[in-house]
Amino acid sequence: MILQFKTFLKLLTFHRRKLSTNSYVDFLSGTVIFSKSRDIYRNLSFEDWIYSKIDFKNKHPGFLLMWWNRPAVIIGRHQNPWVECNLKVLEENNIMLVRRNSGGGTVYHDLGNLNCSFLTSRSKYKRRTNLEIMCKALQKWNFDVSISEREDIVIQGEYKISGTASKLGRDNAYHHCTVLVSVKSEILKEVLNKNRDGIINKATESVKSKVINLQELYPILEVEDVAQEIAKCFHNFYGIEEDRVEYIYPNEEIYSGIEENMKNLKSWEWIYGRTPRFTLRKEFIAEETINLPVHCSSNYETKKLIVEVIIYHGKIENIYLKLSDVEICPSMKQYFCGICMKSDIILQTIKTWTECNSQYKVLEKYVKQTLLSIFS
Repeated sequence: MILQFKTFLKLLTFHRRKLSTNSYVDFLSGTVIFSKSRDIYRNLSFEDWIYSKIDFKNKHPGFLLMWWNRPAVIIGRHQNPWVECNLKVLEENNIMLVRRNSGGGTVYHDLGNLNCSFLTSRSKYKRRTNLEIMCKALQKWNFDVSISEREDIVIQGEYKISGTASKLGRDNAYHHCTVLVSVKSEILKEVLNKNRDGIINKATESVKSKVINLQELYPILEVEDVAQEIAKCFHNFYGIEEDRVEYIYPNEEIYSGIEENMKNLKSWEWIYGRTPRFTLRKEFIAEETINLPVHCSSNYETKKLIVEVIIYHGKIENIYLKLSDVEICPSMKQYFCGICMKSDIILQTIKTWTECNSQYKVLEKYVKQTLLSIFS
């Protein structure tokens, strides 16, 4: 009898686990999913899990996933973090940096920013329809909203309140966008205010826009108010009468693979190592006497010194020091080429280089100032 009871418990546990593991299958088309997580890595991983694991062929109009999270700066898949944001401010304020899987520009998130992700089949992907649903929802509070030529949502024809980006696969697609409700605008401006002097960049750069919080125009508005109204308009637009709403905390037990997705999103190799090639170039007037190579005609006491660094996938691909257009100390390449653009590694490499080549000690400050400039 005891053995039979234990067997029954095991079967019951297995049955429950099986239901739990496959609970995502029970999402009906047109379901609005609210993530209960406030972690940007977990939410983006959940979005990617839905995109990659679910067959949307017979699930029109797909799902609407919404969330809001703790402070973070999110760059597009093809962007350069050293260009897009002030890394020093992020570190000082404990703000996370994330590279998402979709294209588009850089955005700042905090708990005053609503994120909406429309997930569907590639054949049913309609970005403008999604934006129209959002505009319809915002009209509840008599906001004068419209869709710009760049397919952002603007208010009063001037202020951007929602950026937009997408990922289009062979079968599935998603369009995600933001709504600025009560974001800390001073922090937003500070983290996205980057000094780009000396950076020659071919990566996708964000377009600067004037932004405004909805709460500035309607002080009692909250993020959840906007989320609920967008959910309602989504259902109304597609004629869905049932209350198809799910509140989910994305976890590994139910959504197998989400932790691995999070690990990848947090890695240096993804955030920085996917950065397209760019050049860092600084010019100085060298105050010291710097000896040129023997094949040059003479020495120069006060001349223009150029430090030029080519960076690819987050690592130094090449480095040049030029004095009066003549390359000096080319042997430094063996020390710097291939190292990651991490401040501690850079400082250690400079130390090793000058310890092994004391004649170049006079150049140390110029190299250091150039390489560390992108971290401020």
